[in-house]
Amino acid sequence: MRNSIKINFQKERDFSDIINITFQFVGENFKALLFSLLYLAGPLILLSGIFAGLLQIKALSVINNTTPTTEDTPAEVFGELLGKRTAFIFSYEYLAASVFSFLATVMVVTIVYAFIIEYQESDDSKKISIAQIWERVKSLFITTLLSFLSISIVFFGILSVFGGFIFFLVSTGSNVAVNLAISLTIILACFTTVYLGIIFLLNTPIVTFEYTGIWQAFGRANYLIQKKWWQTFSVLIIFMVINYFISLVFSFPEIILTAVNAVGLKYDFEIGQTISVIATTVLSALGRIVVSSLTYLAITFQYFSLVEGKEGNSLKSQISAIGQKNRPQNDDEESF
Repeated sequence: MRNSIKINFQKERDFSDIINITFQFVGENFKALLFSLLYLAGPLILLSGIFAGLLQIKALSVINNTTPTTEDTPAEVFGELLGKRTAFIFSYEYLAASVFSFLATVMVVTIVYAFIIEYQESDDSKKISIAQIWERVKSLFITTLLSFLSISIVFFGILSVFGGFIFFLVSTGSNVAVNLAISLTIILACFTTVYLGIIFLLNTPIVTFEYTGIWQAFGRANYLIQKKWWQTFSVLIIFMVINYFISLVFSFPEIILTAVNAVGLKYDFEIGQTISVIATTVLSALGRIVVSSLTYLAITFQYFSLVEGKEGNSLKSQISAIGQKNRPQNDDEESF
């Protein structure tokens, strides 16, 4: 049976409409979308959770094995803990957890876009299969990955410039003027990061749905978001808050277990403790990464809304279709 009504992506929507249509889309396609995410992104999420669990075990071990003496000041104890935990950045667990978490995020974004394309092209969206999504994912994943990397490179360059300037200011000495300049530079860096970050949210959907070059997408995103920056920002904030509270449900076992271990309460068997920590971090990673698909869906609806508001492609297509349907027959047709 064909779907009588399908959600139209190519439509200009206001802030509340974006929120409503996102939840409507998830509600109508919850099972198919969820299974696609679990089946295709699940292995990467599992690996990221396992290595995050191993990293947490090492961190808890450091905390439990740090026994301050009566001669140690609170600052010395904190400094010792901070130094040991900072060293984890160079551990293989941290590197592996970061890499697999990043790849899992890219995979989730790719799956969302692949599902949207299949939804738009399918006669019956209820029959979208994981195999269909996988075929789309294989053709989109590298493009999505390169888009994420290009955004990371741009941000790294911007932050490096600010960081270099701050380093220069610090090297000139310490006085009221220098400290004020450093503070203003940090504020400007934060403002620039947030402002450009909202714009760059549109890069990946632009590359995916318009087949635009990765670097050309930066200019295109800046064009689309003009006069709609605050709306895009509001959509992102709302769904970040929603994601946080939903993810908190999945993270609750990890929070409890971490608190218990942090105060020195351990299980009788080390293997039992290890398995429990890894299981809770995997559950937390699963909830956090899968639930983030809500944000990417909302940003996709916002992207289509911006395109429609700027260019009215959907309306133009409808007018063109009406013209084709009602056009008079040409001379050759009349001769018959």
